[in-house]
Amino acid sequence: MKQVILLSISIAMIALLAHCSVKPKADFIFEPIDPKVGDTVVFINLSEDGVRYNWNFGDGVYSSDEDPQHVYRYEGTFIVDFVVHNGVRNDYKTQTITVLK
Repeated sequence: MKQVILLSISIAMIALLAHCSVKPKADFIFEPIDPKVGDTVVFINLSEDGVRYNWNFGDGVYSSDEDPQHVYRYEGTFIVDFVVHNGVRNDYKTQTITVLK
């Protein structure tokens, strides 16, 4: 019985380590493509193998939601940084969004 339990624990540990060795892939899109000041921008997470997410919308606002929404309060061009974590490794993607008047 002890050997079965130890074997089960070993298999679970190997599965966990195998999953953690996979590097997540960060990817996202946003809608609308040409937002105006005051529009709600929906960020759609297309990443793979992630369990935690960090967004920087480029205007001083951050989120850890998987698929956040954000309202830009002023016009301009903003750099959106997106980081995907899987507990051990991470990946990031950056896109530029232009908010019109």
